[in-house]
Amino acid sequence: MKQDRHNKRRSTRWVAILAGCVLAAITLAACGAGNSGTSASSSGSGKSSGGSGGKSDFVVGTVQPLTGVYGAAGLDIVHALKAEASIINAKGGILGHPVKIVAVDDASNPQTAISATQELISSNSLNMFEPDVIYGATQLPLTKNILSVNICGSAECSDASKYPLDFSLNPPAGAQVPPLIAYAKQHGYTKVGILATNDAAGTYFTQTVTTDAKAAGLTVVGSQSFSPTATDISAEVQALKGSGAQTVLTWAAGATIGVVMKGMQAVDYTVPVLGTPTVFTAPVAQLVPAPVQKQLTCLCYAVGIRTGATAPAVLQPLVSRVTKYGPIASMMVVGLAADTLELANYGFTKAGSLDPKAAATAIQGIGSASNYPGTDFWSYRTKAPEFTATNHAPASGPLSQGFYGVAKVSPLVDGMYLGTYPFKY
Repeated sequence: MKQDRHNKRRSTRWVAILAGCVLAAITLAACGAGNSGTSASSSGSGKSSGGSGGKSDFVVGTVQPLTGVYGAAGLDIVHALKAEASIINAKGGILGHPVKIVAVDDASNPQTAISATQELISSNSLNMFEPDVIYGATQLPLTKNILSVNICGSAECSDASKYPLDFSLNPPAGAQVPPLIAYAKQHGYTKVGILATNDAAGTYFTQTVTTDAKAAGLTVVGSQSFSPTATDISAEVQALKGSGAQTVLTWAAGATIGVVMKGMQAVDYTVPVLGTPTVFTAPVAQLVPAPVQKQLTCLCYAVGIRTGATAPAVLQPLVSRVTKYGPIASMMVVGLAADTLELANYGFTKAGSLDPKAAATAIQGIGSASNYPGTDFWSYRTKAPEFTATNHAPASGPLSQGFYGVAKVSPLVDGMYLGTYPFKY
């Protein structure tokens, strides 16, 4: 069971927790976003602020899109970090050091993300860095000597050979496909269709589904791609309808899921549509026409799913704390972001020092730490994440044991959709 955790509030703009192995920026079709919105915010006390024995702060620096097209995700992340910091500080901090969050806005601008990171690390003595959810890979070359934990979707964000002190808690795109295949198989669908955007992430999704479906004994009877900026894909959907597919597996990030489901409605194609968490990174209840909402199912992260009218009891402590800072846009983002600080806490505590290399070594062994159950995390509730010295993305084992759930289109409550969990495969 969970220990004390918590928070509150947020805006209705939606964004990306995308677990793309290739690209993190496939969430909402992006338009620009401001200049150098380098306004910083912090929580916790100042340097040498005391807490436990007057120890200096444990400083967590993060550069996120707090404004602009990706602003909702960035705010979710910063609010989650502040919430988790308050939980850890209530227990005495990290090795007795009070946790302080220093957050800087990059205004959803990739160039600003780099310059803001340079300014952040030159102005602060950081113990941990949280990369941008979208542009994290561009920041990591600047923070090689700092322990970094991220939820960005780029494969580079978990490349242990390039960044041995960096870890990702966001499953890569390849890890998004197995639950879809397992769900299809469990429901007796033997013929599947693929409908995905024609960008890098969608192409990778199509390749992975094709390979995994064959290995699972399923037949891909049709595959269609479309531009992320398309407004009508009726022709592509009609082609899939003619293929005889019993279900359609889709990669449609952010607002594009509305286009997909409007296409299903236009050609009266009534088979189930199964999507990765990317399909629920936009307000689907508003984007998807009511007559076809029941057709859409998301194999989402369980932390973003509610089973009743309110957030599950296990998540209420985190929700109550986060919402003190603002409304929650996506609990999938919030849960993972809070877990990044919890993972760092584990690493430094296990290492017994603030040495980032020692903490990284400890984190690599977390999967075999029987005294540290997954219930100490918000997202990895059934099993702690696992890493190795060569792979700093979460291993597939814990993901198959309850990291996912099954969500349906429904009203959003504290960043959560109605559904069931865990989904094991």
